[in-house]
Amino acid sequence: MSNASVPTKPEWLIENPKGGSLLLLIPGGKFLAGGKGNDEGGGTFPVDLPAYYLGVTMVTNAQYSRFLTDRQPSKSDLEKWVTLDSSCFVILYWFSVSSESGC
Repeated sequence: MSNASVPTKPEWLIENPKGGSLLLLIPGGKFLAGGKGNDEGGGTFPVDLPAYYLGVTMVTNAQYSRFLTDRQPSKSDLEKWVTLDSSCFVILYWFSVSSESGC
């Protein structure tokens, strides 16, 4: 009998238990954000972000639909989270899920 071990995912790559999508660990750290322009913050400033997980692939319409079904947002929250543009893209705002998805 062989003592070969079963390969496991590294700790920086996890599977979302609800939807099965892969999430990549982005390490926390400091960086300079902003820029010289008024629309860039009027200068650079330090930002210290905690570690977070980011989806390896874009959120699909089916995944977002399951999220909304589970979350049951109010009509006012839903209007803040979702906008349909003329090219049939759903724009998902940061306070729900950060992604863009085509029809």
